[in-house]
Amino acid sequence: NILEVGMCGAGLDLNATDSSTGDSPRLIVGASPDSVIRYSNGTLEVLEVKNHCPFVPSDWMSGSKVQKKQKKKFGDYRICELPLQFSVPAVYIPQLMMEMLSCGKNCRSAIMVRQTATCGAVILRMHRDDEWIEEMIYWLQRFMAKFVDEESPPPPNFFWDGDDESDRYRRFIQRTKELSEQVELVEDVKNGDIQRVLGARGLKLPLFLD
Repeated sequence: NILEVGMCGAGLDLNATDSSTGDSPRLIVGASPDSVIRYSNGTLEVLEVKNHCPFVPSDWMSGSKVQKKQKKKFGDYRICELPLQFSVPAVYIPQLMMEMLSCGKNCRSAIMVRQTATCGAVILRMHRDDEWIEEMIYWLQRFMAKFVDEESPPPPNFFWDGDDESDRYRRFIQRTKELSEQVELVEDVKNGDIQRVLGARGLKLPLFLD
């Protein structure tokens, strides 16, 4: 079953209030996946869908200034999409891992759908990595203590340069990059196989409406 969910994570030990003092935890985490897939054996998978924008400024094209100026007469934007790679961009790893953490111990993987307007879609599965999640929580706690609690804006490349644990942080970033490439391809969906909204007389809607 595919279930609609809201914010998840209220039941995490990390978010538990100290009953003896009534104090709330310093770091409170949660996540809201697009949906959750529940299987008959009780296991869960979070579902996250990313639609990649196909539009780029017309200035982002090769050629001389004269050629660019001529091409820009056709509009300020153009369509530029490349076939999707069978990987999860590293920037999405924290989101997927936090969603799996927030959905509890029975959630051991995540499904990501990456869809484009012209190049089809890929359906990918990423497995949960509890060691990486523990390290993520460590750095979130350090960020809160060093910048949030101190009301101090973080500098560029915080933790990466000039920190007493820079080496550890760089290993964490490297591991994040590795996880982005260690995913399972569930399905490579061709563009013609994707159901899309049709316009008048059953014709495909143009990507540009003007």
